[in-house]
This record gives sequence, C-alpha cells and structure tokens, in this order.
Amino acid sequence: MKIFVNAVSAKKGGAKTILEGFIQSVNSDGQNTYVVYAGFNFEGIVPDNVKWVYHPKEGIDAFLFNTLWSFFFMAMERAEVILSFNNINTVIPCRKVTYFHQLKVLDVSDRSIKSKFLRAYYACIKSDNIIVQTHIVKEKFVSMLSYDYNKVEVVWPGIKPVDIRDRSMFLHSSVKRFILVPYTDISSAHKNFDFVLKCLNVVPSDFVFLVTTTSMDSNLDERIHFIGNVSKEELFQLYADAEFVLFPSMLETIGLPIFEAVSIGSNVVVYDAEYIREFEKEYNFHGLVKKVSCPEEIFSTDGILNSNIEGLKDFRCGQWDKLIDQFNKFN
Repeated sequence: MKIFVNAVSAKKGGAKTILEGFIQSVNSDGQNTYVVYAGFNFEGIVPDNVKWVYHPKEGIDAFLFNTLWSFFFMAMERAEVILSFNNINTVIPCRKVTYFHQLKVLDVSDRSIKSKFLRAYYACIKSDNIIVQTHIVKEKFVSMLSYDYNKVEVVWPGIKPVDIRDRSMFLHSSVKRFILVPYTDISSAHKNFDFVLKCLNVVPSDFVFLVTTTSMDSNLDERIHFIGNVSKEELFQLYADAEFVLFPSMLETIGLPIFEAVSIGSNVVVYDAEYIREFEKEYNFHGLVKKVSCPEEIFSTDGILNSNIEGLKDFRCGQWDKLIDQFNKFN
C-alpha cells in the first residue's frame, strides 16, 4: 500500500523530531511505501521505501492544503491513504489517519481561531483514525470531542539520544555557566516565558540563559541569549553542558525536550503543571525532574535532582508499529 504523508507544516521543534522518528522507523516496513510532503529537507539517508518532497506551507496555504489539496496530491501520487501530521486532515472522504499533537485545542479556555476550528472539525468529522502520543491525551480527546474511543490509538514516539563524544564540537564554549531553555517559539502564552524572566532575579548573576530560538525582543535582559535553531547534535551537547534545563511550559502533549534531556542524565526543572503530574502517574516520571511553582523553588534545600535514567527504559523505544498497523486495517 502507498501512503501519502502530509507534513507540510512540520518545520522545526517537536513536529520535526517526531516526523524524523517515524520515517526512520518505516525503513523496516516491507509492506508499504511512503510519499512524504514535508516542511523541511530530510537530513540523512531517506529509506528506500520513502519518496521525500520538500513542500512547506504555512498560514492560509497550509489550511487549504491540509483540508483540500492534500486529497488531490494523494490521488496524483496514486496513494491509497493519507497520514496527516498536521492535527487535521482533508475534509474529502477517503482513507485517512490523523496525528494529533495540539493539546491546547482541548483546553476550553483557548479561544484562538485555530483551536476553535480544530474543535469544530472533530465535532463534525468522526471518520478519521486518530493517533495521539499518550493515554492522558487520548482520554481528554475522547471525552471533550465525544470521539469513538476505539478510533483513537496511543503511539509513543520514543526518544533517541545523541551520543556525545567530542565535547570540542560544543559551539557555545565561551559561555561558562548557563541554563538551557529549549524553546523554538516563545510567543505562545502557554510556553510561560515570563517564568524565565522572573528567574533572572533568583539565579546567580554569572548564569546566562540560552534560548534555542531567534530573539523577538531586543530589550530583554542581556543575560538572555537567543541562539536560534540548533541541530539535534548541538541540542544534546547543550543538554549535557547546561547547569540545568528549564522547561516552564504550562501545557504540552509531551514536551520532548524534557525526555531528551533526562535521557542523558541532565538536570531538568519544569513548571508544576497538570501534564507533568500526569506523566508521573503514567510513565513512572516521579523523581526524574524537579517541579517548581515559582523561581525561588529552583534553588531550594532539596536541590536540583539528578535524573535516574534507568527509569527511562520504557521511554526510549517508540511504538511506530502501532501506527503502521492502522494502514493494514484498510486492506
């Protein structure tokens, strides 16, 4: 079977990482072939059963491609199923699987146009087979959108740490002590970047903050360094050399940087949000990160926890075979 993979909106961050993980996993799929339309160029060797097409879209162009044109591109490529990584799929009836990874859509307080539209889409269209990343998201998705429980499958994407051998490759060696904020976007309110600004008052003055995105405000404190998007290899080097990784987001489907940093034994500080507390229940996450509700708690007497990476044995392995099984159901 030929699968048309629509990932035109995936360009950076978690969306890019998850798509890369999926493509690497289908290398062993001897039954299906894949045509991928993506928002970035694949780095590395594309598997023999994959055709990769650089086809980035954003804004209204992405909306039209996701809901309409993707169907015609699928037909042009003579594919039989559409797999969308863009939270939404074509409105034209066909065989389709949709990868949902926007938890804020399930937050009733989020009244953005995008979230309202996605809620309306799932209220009207119940034919998609849905892929989510955790059981927590599945329960919320089914409950809020009144979706068929059996049409929602949990597929954990897995974590693939990078082996850091040559520390001389570190590109920010001039910075002696730093806190890493692994964000590719600080504009969304749920990312809680204000928490980082408040931390300036409590962390030692010789610490700087490295943020993995481009600057949006040149008037911020000089200790905040926007270093732009980095490669996966450099990101893991930053995880390893940081005093600690700070991830203050209030709402995430996963928060991949948390798992990536913990997987190599880095110290991780997170905001004490609901999704973190539920991770503790579902993935034995307790004790792997330090939860704080205010900056003053970062340096409290219990200190920053060292990650117990043995607890991550179930996190590293992805479950992409469960997604591939969705295609076989169409046979």
